[in-house]
Amino acid sequence: MLRLSRLLSLLVLVPVFSSAVFAQDNLIGKWNVVAETPDGESKSVWTFSESGGKVSGQSTNEATGEMTDFEAVEVDGNSVAFSIDVDYQGTPLLLGLEAKLSGESLEGSWIATDTDGNEMARGNLSGTKVAAKKSDKSMFVGNWDSIAVLPDGTESDSVFSIVEKDGKLSGSLDGDNGKVDFEEITVSKGKLFVAFQLDVQGTMRNIEIEAGKNDDGELEGEWVLVVNEEEAATGAWSATKRIETEVLFDGKNMDSFRGYKEEAIGKGWKVDEGTLHFDGTRSGDIITKKQYGSFELSFDWKVSEGGNSGVMYRVTLGDSAPYKSGIEYQILDNEKHNDGKKRETSAGSLYALYPPGDANPKTPGEWNTSKIVIDGDKVQHWLNGEKVVDVEIDSEDWKKKVSESKFASWEKFGKSKRGHIAFQDHSDPVWYRNIKIKAMD
Repeated sequence: MLRLSRLLSLLVLVPVFSSAVFAQDNLIGKWNVVAETPDGESKSVWTFSESGGKVSGQSTNEATGEMTDFEAVEVDGNSVAFSIDVDYQGTPLLLGLEAKLSGESLEGSWIATDTDGNEMARGNLSGTKVAAKKSDKSMFVGNWDSIAVLPDGTESDSVFSIVEKDGKLSGSLDGDNGKVDFEEITVSKGKLFVAFQLDVQGTMRNIEIEAGKNDDGELEGEWVLVVNEEEAATGAWSATKRIETEVLFDGKNMDSFRGYKEEAIGKGWKVDEGTLHFDGTRSGDIITKKQYGSFELSFDWKVSEGGNSGVMYRVTLGDSAPYKSGIEYQILDNEKHNDGKKRETSAGSLYALYPPGDANPKTPGEWNTSKIVIDGDKVQHWLNGEKVVDVEIDSEDWKKKVSESKFASWEKFGKSKRGHIAFQDHSDPVWYRNIKIKAMD
């Protein structure tokens, strides 16, 4: 039997067809992969990246450190196929692999055949995605509401801002004494250090702040007043990150969106008199380019008479439609559409699972205001200022309802902790405006 441990780290992925969309969401990043071989097992790290819509990758053999570039990727839905012609010790072999991806894991098998198609060896493999780590610097980037406790026990409030550009940090403090720029800012071992000068009773004084993040994501530390290179005063300092509002649709362009199955947005989606309008022409769903975990999404909507649509969240790519993974906020004309006959599928519902109380939308052609709030596993739907759904994903009640629904056989439904936000093409005209999001993670 040929020794194939090393061959498994030399896989080059050759496409029969391409799906960079799926790969971008599910493959991009690092994977720890273990393959069973006739000699035991082979461990390697696969690293995938994307540029200009093309996915490339590299394998690093854990034992030898040898790195090999991938040439291409073949994807079909949630399945991935790998194949390569290799010359191993003078023997030409075709090494192929088939695997299924589910969230952050990969399982499959490999097979090696000779030029006559005779099987030489086979085995199973599995992989787990390596969690992407935020750099120490990026953890502190943003605007923070800070509080410094002064020696007399009073508090001084200010806005503490940090930005990162080309790997370098800069920032400022905007408080009672005006705005001052930081003269020094460094991050080391999860600790932030800043130094600046501040007008204290008519005299410019050197101030230093050192802080780290607590379990709640807040900054905690202390400030120090330095005089003649010695500590003259000190006190507690803390900061809470501001939740910034991101405008997803400003009435002018669709730059925050792309198609679900491909980058291009179908012709039925357009900007019409300050609204994001779907005119009913079959065009496919659209999704946000960014992904979100915990957030507050607000938007206005109106639907055509008898119309049906939906807004889905925590959507992942690679399925036939966003609803295979994403949870849906129902958009509907309750009076004229059949789904309005059941509360579980009426406007504002968490589609097919939780009804929106007694709430009803406005008449078709009139604007409704909606809000989706998701914090970890807790989900709220709001309709025209009223909270209509308040549930918890993966609670016993949730599991029971899903098990008794059409979603029971959809293995990805409601499982992702992060994903895109989708606006559905349901063949009926619908209009949106004032689409805004506050990311909370």
